[in-house]
Amino acid sequence: MTNPFGTAFVLGWLSLPVTVLWIIIITNAFNLIDGIDGLAAGTGILIAATLFFLLEGSDIHLRLTFALLAGSLAGFLVYNFPPASIFMGDSGSLFAGFLLASVSIISSHKATAMATMMIPVLAFSMPVIDMLYAVLRRYYRGIPLGEADKEHIHHKLLDKGFSKKKVVLLLYSVNIIIMACILLIVTRQLNIEILGLLFFVILAAIGLRAFGYIEFIPAIRQTLKNHDINRRRKFFAYVINRFEQKALKAGSLEELRAHLKDLMIEYGFSSAEIHLQLPGFNNPFFYFKNYDIPENPLALNFPILFEGKGLGTVSIVTEMEKSSLICASELINVISEQVGRYADRKSGILR
Repeated sequence: MTNPFGTAFVLGWLSLPVTVLWIIIITNAFNLIDGIDGLAAGTGILIAATLFFLLEGSDIHLRLTFALLAGSLAGFLVYNFPPASIFMGDSGSLFAGFLLASVSIISSHKATAMATMMIPVLAFSMPVIDMLYAVLRRYYRGIPLGEADKEHIHHKLLDKGFSKKKVVLLLYSVNIIIMACILLIVTRQLNIEILGLLFFVILAAIGLRAFGYIEFIPAIRQTLKNHDINRRRKFFAYVINRFEQKALKAGSLEELRAHLKDLMIEYGFSSAEIHLQLPGFNNPFFYFKNYDIPENPLALNFPILFEGKGLGTVSIVTEMEKSSLICASELINVISEQVGRYADRKSGILR
C-alpha cells in the first residue's frame, strides 16, 4: 500500500484484517452520513466520480463500477435532496458504503491504488471522526455505545440554525475541498503535501472546536493519565514487595534503615521520618532527606499500627504534583509491618 508521500507499506499477514477493518469502517461511516437527507448520496457521488477520473488507464470494469455507482446515486439524489420525497435507509447506505469500500481496494495499479485509498479516507474523514467522537462521547458519559443521540456533526450544524439544505451543501463543499487537495497531490500538480496536510489538520481542529467536541480533550488527557498511573502502580507494587522481602532478611537496624532509605528514594519522597512511641528506642527511629526542596510540598502523617497496637508515626514530605502516593496504603502497611516486627524482636512489645 502506498501513500501520497511515496513510501510503501508492506502489510504482509496484516492485509486481511486491515482490509476487513477498512470495509467495516467505511461502510458504517457511509451509513452514519445518512443522518440527514441528501448527504450520503451526494458524498458517494463525489467519491465515485473522483475515483472514476483518477483510474484512467486502469481496469475498465473498475471504472465502470464507479460510473454506475455515481450515476445511480445521482438519479437517487434528485428525489433525496432536501426536501426529500424518498429515503436511502440503512439497506441503501450500507450497500453503497460496502460497494465503495470494496471496489476502492481492488485496483492493482500502484499509482491509482494510492488514490483509491486516500480519497475515501479523506472524504470520509468527517463521518469517521464523528463516529469516533460518538464512541468516546458515550463511553465518557457512561451511556451504551449503541444508544442514538443528536450530537453528530449534522445535528450540531442544525442546532446552530442552518437549514437541512444548507447543512448538506456545506458538507458537500468541505468534501470537495478535501478531495481537490488530494487530487492535486496525487497528480503531482501540487508539491506542497505538508501544506495540504496542515490545511486538513487546521480544518479538523476548527470543526471540532465549532461543534463543541473540545470537551473530550480533557477526557483523553485523563485516559492517558490513568494509563500512566496504572503503569506506576505496577512499578510501586513491585518496589513495595521487594522492600518487604529484603526487610524480612534484615539482621540489624542499619540494614532495615538502608532498605527504608532505598524505598523512600524510589518513591521520590523529599523527606521521611519514623518516630516510635516505645521505650528503648531513640527518635527519630528513621530519618531521610533528599535535599531537593519541592515546589509544592505536601506533608503527610500516618500512624504505625502492628497487631492492633499503635507504635508511632510515619511523616512524609513529597511533591504535591507527583503521583508518588500511589499504593500509599500498601506502603504504610508494609512499613508498619516490618518496623513492628523489628520492634517486637528487640523489645517484645507483643509479649
